[in-house]
Formats: sequence, structure tokens, C-alpha cells
Amino acid sequence: MDSMGWAVAYNERLSVIYFFKSHLAAFQQIADTATDPDVKARYAQSVRRMTRDMPIVESQMREYAARAGVDGADFGHVVDPIQYAGYNKHGKGVRFPYVNLFESA
Repeated sequence: MDSMGWAVAYNERLSVIYFFKSHLAAFQQIADTATDPDVKARYAQSVRRMTRDMPIVESQMREYAARAGVDGADFGHVVDPIQYAGYNKHGKGVRFPYVNLFESA
């Protein structure tokens, strides 16, 4: 895969991390307060899976960032994959702001 492909994979892993972080607290709260045992079990299982899978996804994100050439200043931010496709040989991406829709509601 070329640098652009690795940058796309990095963005995808980053979006999964954002999903985990934004949903983890809400899912835990639902699991703690639900009265229906089926609902409680489903949400508790989701929390366990997210907690288990987050370190794996983070390590994949770090690997993909290294392969794409994402530098420390851009790490943790969504990057523009076109910047990693040979158009800019210095590997500088464009940061896009992350907006947590749950906090703004």
C-alpha cells in the first residue's frame, strides 16, 4: 500500500478511537442504570469489547501513521490523504477539527 492508503487507514482507525471515546461513558452509564437484564447485558458487553479493543486499535493507528509518514504534530488529528500521495513529498497533512457531537448537544 502507498502512503496515501496508509493515511486513509490511519484516519479510519482514528475515527474508531473517537467513536470508542465518545460512546464508552454513555454505554457504561446505560449498563449501570438499565433495569432490563438484556439491555444491561448488551451494553455491559459493548463496554467490555470497546475497553478490550481500544489498545489494539491504538497500536494499529500508530503503525499506520508511521507507514504514512504522519509526523508528531499531525498525529491524533485527521489528515488529508492527498498530502501523502506524492503531491507533497514532505508528508504534511491538513488538520481537520474533531467535533464531539455529544458534548455540543
